[in-house]
Amino acid sequence: GVRIEVLLNATTRRDGQGNIIGVVGIGQDITARLAQEREYSKLIDSANAPIFGVDTFGRVNVWNQCAMQLVGYSTEEVMGKNLVKEFITDDFKTAVQAVLDMALHGEETANFEFPLMTKAGVRLDVLLNATTRRDEQGKVIGVVGIGQDITGRIAQEREYTRLIDTANAPIFGVDTLGRVNVWNQCAMRLVGYTNEEGELCRYYHVFATTRPEVPNTHSIHRQLWAIRLYKSLLLMTSRQLCRQFSMELFKELKLKTLSSL
Repeated sequence: GVRIEVLLNATTRRDGQGNIIGVVGIGQDITARLAQEREYSKLIDSANAPIFGVDTFGRVNVWNQCAMQLVGYSTEEVMGKNLVKEFITDDFKTAVQAVLDMALHGEETANFEFPLMTKAGVRLDVLLNATTRRDEQGKVIGVVGIGQDITGRIAQEREYTRLIDTANAPIFGVDTLGRVNVWNQCAMRLVGYTNEEGELCRYYHVFATTRPEVPNTHSIHRQLWAIRLYKSLLLMTSRQLCRQFSMELFKELKLKTLSSL
């Protein structure tokens, strides 16, 4: 009395003259596989994180309870709909589609931030991990996305930034490489440098006091030194700041300005 699930291939059976004389069925017991799939679906549906899935055409085929509660759309409302076209804000459609396309080609993405609009029109900030979904033969059949609602965290970060920027004391911050990444309004008024100028001042001070000796040999060696310096600067700051600083330094050291800057 035990129920088993069978996958059947039915083939026509013919005699020597080609006349149909019956059917041959080749079966495969898939009871265990279906049980695993049901358990997998149950775990996804009851997870405490929003999980969705799309097929190779970008159509929603997985939408768990947490996603439904967070966004407000029921499973029936989203199944078969194109995720990007129907549920992603216009300014992020291209970026989200790129993440899905990468996952469909086996390149998974972690910690991708994007906004998602709820059914009620509320904008949520979501952190997404996109994972390639494959069948038993390893063929890509879609993408599974596991999300995290970071709307509250983003709001706290914005409030933190606002409090720092409006504080009545000069506040600055640097990263592990000594690059300025915080420069509030009071610091700007006190020192006179804007955010970008404060960052540029930091680089200029470092290189003005510790820069390597400039080659006194053939001009080509001096230009090569300048190129290496420029590339080093480019690793630490924006192209605009790098160009501005390099031109100032090259002028001071009587080097030609690189036309490629």
